[in-house]
Amino acid sequence: MVQIEDLYDNTRLPRWPQRLLLLPYFPVGLVLALLRVFIGLHIFLISCILPRNSVLTRVVLKTMCAVLGIFVSSDGLDSENNRPRLLIANHVTELDYTAVNLLVPCAMPSSKSLPRWLCWMLGQKNWGETRTQLSHNAQQHLSQEILPLLFQPEGASTSSWKGLLKLSSLPFTLDHPTVQPIAISVCRPLFSIGVSTLGSSWWADLFWFLFTPATVFTIRFLPPVNREEDTPEDFARKTQQVIAAHLGVEATNITDTDVEEHLKRMSHLPPPEAAAVSSQSTRSPGARPKQPTATNTTPQTGNVISTRTSGVRKLQVMVSQVREVLPQVPEDVVRRDLAETGDVDATITNILEGRVRYTPETPPPTPEQASKLSSTPQEDSGAAQMANPVEVPKFAGEFNRSPDQRHMSLQERKQAMYDIARRRYMEKHGLQ
Repeated sequence: MVQIEDLYDNTRLPRWPQRLLLLPYFPVGLVLALLRVFIGLHIFLISCILPRNSVLTRVVLKTMCAVLGIFVSSDGLDSENNRPRLLIANHVTELDYTAVNLLVPCAMPSSKSLPRWLCWMLGQKNWGETRTQLSHNAQQHLSQEILPLLFQPEGASTSSWKGLLKLSSLPFTLDHPTVQPIAISVCRPLFSIGVSTLGSSWWADLFWFLFTPATVFTIRFLPPVNREEDTPEDFARKTQQVIAAHLGVEATNITDTDVEEHLKRMSHLPPPEAAAVSSQSTRSPGARPKQPTATNTTPQTGNVISTRTSGVRKLQVMVSQVREVLPQVPEDVVRRDLAETGDVDATITNILEGRVRYTPETPPPTPEQASKLSSTPQEDSGAAQMANPVEVPKFAGEFNRSPDQRHMSLQERKQAMYDIARRRYMEKHGLQ
């Protein structure tokens, strides 16, 4: 089963035999990068002024790509009369659109991972931030413009060596019965420098484009896929499987949101723990990271023990914070999930959304509650009410597809947590 880390290159640099060859090339690469920035910027500006669908623009773009060391080869490119106007491609780099545009002049919505000014320079269209705006403007373009429309519905770039992210259903909701799938693969000869690494920024990717001698794009136009009677989700899945089958990789159910959540989880952990979680997810979904073994032969034993003690103390504090809000959840269950998330809010969210399985337990009464149990009947009823755990509202574990619904669900969970904490505080101090 493909994990998130499998979708990316482990490192930018090649293996050691080629890494040695990279050392003498390093100063040459830096000079080449500076020259390409200076020349490429001017060519970019010229291409922005010229009409998108003109022959002169395509000549300028080809010149720009040659300067940047970008070479494009194609396969299966038929005449424009037989090609659907809705293009669907996998996402490898932020320059995929430029490579496709060299072969087929087309329009594309702006990428959410690039700044607005860079999207403008690349010729991408700013069609709004929401799904509704984007869908409306895309449909309007298909009905009024001649240029084809390119979508990369993975939502995030991957190396496309082992798997594809799940495609968004947005482009498949448009009123267009046939799509043109495009399989993109990218390689860098000579030094085999990685194209896409997990969590890399756009400027780092751009630097390696400028630094490496050449980057080769292979664009393959696959047979068109018809909608038939499929729902948008089924249509997206069918197109994903066509592209994945041609690339020889797995069509996964991992979404770009899963990648973002994985990066957030890794950012909350110290480097050793993050590496343990990363290796855990690459082994199997249910595997646990190995526990560190005690070391008493090195001179740093005291520091290691001190670090572990502070880590255990910090984990215990987070366990207490979670159980203050959710006392019915067993401590070992909370501790296990905190070891993976490293974040109190993330663990509370996992429990409330049903991702964590547990058997509820009744928390023992506090000393104040125990003393009230032996008092008057009126106090007995109040103490019994306090001894009973506050019922935590259950939320559906289903992940809403709409961002508005997810936002409302998050606000409801927060409000419920605030209400529970306020109610417990008032019962504890007798403010009711």
